[in-house]
Amino acid sequence: MRRVPLLDGAGDAYAAIGTYGVFVRLGLLLACAVSMGGAVVAGGTASPLLAACVALLALGTVARPDSHLGLALIVVLALHWYAADVPQPAWSLLSAAAILAVHVLAAHAAVVPPRAEVRRAVVSRWAGQTAAVMLGTMVVWLLTVSFGQIHAGGLVLLTSAGVLLMLLVTVALGVASAAPVDS
Repeated sequence: MRRVPLLDGAGDAYAAIGTYGVFVRLGLLLACAVSMGGAVVAGGTASPLLAACVALLALGTVARPDSHLGLALIVVLALHWYAADVPQPAWSLLSAAAILAVHVLAAHAAVVPPRAEVRRAVVSRWAGQTAAVMLGTMVVWLLTVSFGQIHAGGLVLLTSAGVLLMLLVTVALGVASAAPVDS
């Protein structure tokens, strides 16, 4: 029988996960379920093919968080949301939060060793950066909803406002996290 290099040793990877790593990986699986369930609860239609792809990619990401499976998982989750054709844009914020959680938890699982004891400061820093991204997402979402209600002529204004906001958030985070330079 031919071996699949990506899955080779996946059982060993599961066995080597400590308590913190288990919680991070369970959070990733829960965020995937919230993203997919949110589309159905919001009145969209579920795609069994995309649901199967998400399930397989999620398990693969849990087994090998340092692979490209996490990126593929995020792309398929976004495709699932668009394919569900959710009639209410208000629910898109739930999907955005869930996909952000998948991204952050997959990145965290890839960076932190499976049996590591993680300090509270590290978790606080990751949570703070995630909250800043979610705040920016909420602001863009609010702008989108408000522009949709006032029937702005074209999406140029909305796109410009979103790009400007993300640029400002990126610069602010970069300035806030920059270490002082010794002269």
